[in-house]
Amino acid sequence: FRPAPRCRQGVRAAAFTLLAFYGGSALASGSVQAAWTAPLLADLAAMEAKGTAKIGVYVRDLDSGIAVSYKGSERWYIASMVKVPVAIAVLRGVERGQYKLGTRLTLRAGDYVDGAGPTNSQSIGTALSIRYPLAQMMKSSDNTATDLLIELVGAANVIQPVRAALPDCFTLI
Repeated sequence: FRPAPRCRQGVRAAAFTLLAFYGGSALASGSVQAAWTAPLLADLAAMEAKGTAKIGVYVRDLDSGIAVSYKGSERWYIASMVKVPVAIAVLRGVERGQYKLGTRLTLRAGDYVDGAGPTNSQSIGTALSIRYPLAQMMKSSDNTATDLLIELVGAANVIQPVRAALPDCFTLI
C-alpha cells in the first residue's frame, strides 16, 4: 500500500514496521522535532546495519503531530504481514457462523509450499482443525497454513479488512 502524494503527511496515524529486502532514507517531519526522533532513527539505522533485516518504520505522535520515518516512503513486499488480515478474515468467518475453529480442512499434496512451519510435516489427507493452521500461521509464519486459510476465506475477504482500515487516499499496488 502506498499513500497518494496529496495525503502522505496527514493520514499516517499509526506505526508500521515492515521487513523487506531493500532500503531508502530517513526523515523526521514537522518544524519542531521531539527528543525521541533522533535516537529512534539512530537505533533503527544501527539495527539495520547488523545485516539481519531491512527495516521500514513510520511513527506519528498523535498528540503533537510529530512524525518520524525510516524508509517509510519505500515500497515494501508485504511478505508475512498478510498473515494478520488472513487471521482477521478467518475469525470474522467464525463470528458469522460460516465455520468453527474446530472445522476440519483436509491437507492435499498441492497444499504444500515453501517456508517454515510444521504444517509441511503433516501427511497428505490429514484433517486439520482450522485452529491448527491459524495457530501455526501466527506462531511459525507457516506459509502452507496461510494458504489453506486463504483458500478457506477467499482472497477478497483477506483484502477487505486491510482496505477498511486504510484511508481512501491509499492505493493497493
